[in-house]
Amino acid sequence: MTKETQHNRIQALDGLRAFAIIFVLLSHSSWKYSAQITLKLGDADFHNLIYNGWMGVDLFFVLSGFLIASQLLNRDLIKNNLKFFIARRFFRIAPTYYVAILITLFAYYIIPMIGTVPAQDLVQKWWFPVVAHFIFLHDYIGRDPSINGLFWSIPIEIKFYLVLPFLLMFITKLSKPTHRTLFVGGLFCLYVLCKTWAVYLDDHASSVTYSDYFLLYKTPFHFSLDGLIIGVLCAFILQNTALIAKWREGAAPNILFALGFALFAVNALSPHFTNDTATFFEQTLMTSLFALSFGLMLLGVVLGCFATGFLSAAFLRFIAKISYSMYLTHIFAISLQTTLVDMLSPYITAPTLCWLLILPIFFGVATAMAYIMHITVEQPFLRWSKEKFKYSESA
Repeated sequence: MTKETQHNRIQALDGLRAFAIIFVLLSHSSWKYSAQITLKLGDADFHNLIYNGWMGVDLFFVLSGFLIASQLLNRDLIKNNLKFFIARRFFRIAPTYYVAILITLFAYYIIPMIGTVPAQDLVQKWWFPVVAHFIFLHDYIGRDPSINGLFWSIPIEIKFYLVLPFLLMFITKLSKPTHRTLFVGGLFCLYVLCKTWAVYLDDHASSVTYSDYFLLYKTPFHFSLDGLIIGVLCAFILQNTALIAKWREGAAPNILFALGFALFAVNALSPHFTNDTATFFEQTLMTSLFALSFGLMLLGVVLGCFATGFLSAAFLRFIAKISYSMYLTHIFAISLQTTLVDMLSPYITAPTLCWLLILPIFFGVATAMAYIMHITVEQPFLRWSKEKFKYSESA
């Protein structure tokens, strides 16, 4: 594989990252409308895709699991420079996240309350959630009140960065690539079984609302590992050079991507959480199937499938570049959209039309705010950390 080909395939992964944030924003853009948006093409109801767009976070997890595991394995960072690796990942995530927390806290809770609520009461109410968010434990504590529920995935990523190197230390003791791949595949199956069993044993599992599903079975770290493990599995599959050489010769890349896309489409377009209630399947296997579908597509893209060129498009790479900042700041675009809906709804009574008219403004504001955060906070800290925590030549 030439360096140019490798570069194109890395760019294609950026395309997947761009679609991940687009899915998330589409889902959040529909909050004001609840289930009123209707977008049908034949038997396919694209409202379900919009409503279930939160699964873009699962695509982020798959990409993160793959890229971080590949980086650790390819540069041997487990034995050399592990502390520098962890420092880089921290400064990649934390500074922008901390700034977003403070902006959200002051914009939504502190400034509006100044003059109406004693400062002591504000401190008493928010000090514990702030601490929980800053130490990346708000997937378990400090959730009520929550500063911003959209930040739920950040502590999962941080814990994953801390756990993965030690997991890889164990897995790499297996000498054969096939054994390593089978081990991670078995770990994924075991995880899905354990998660399913845990939900089954929960007394509340039979009657869980849409919001309670996220609180109980989606946002805690131990219930959110599907995509991350699948990403690690993809990394080990692509470490098997003999297998990959055979796959590249035939139609395997296109088949893998097509299978993944088909599984994704069936799962995403199917109605979920009807009557605001999560079924047992939705509580357990749904996100695992999303993760599996994204893993298949990722393999197809890295191997050079028919979608690689499209996913390498410049506009998708730009969205991917600011996707993290966009994830952290798009709550302000949601607020603007809510205001616009309240203004336009008396004149445009069709919810779908109103949503479509405001959607470009929503994405435009989200993009602008993300770009500002990216160039002022995210990018400077990223450059500083790369310079400060340089890997040694032995790694």
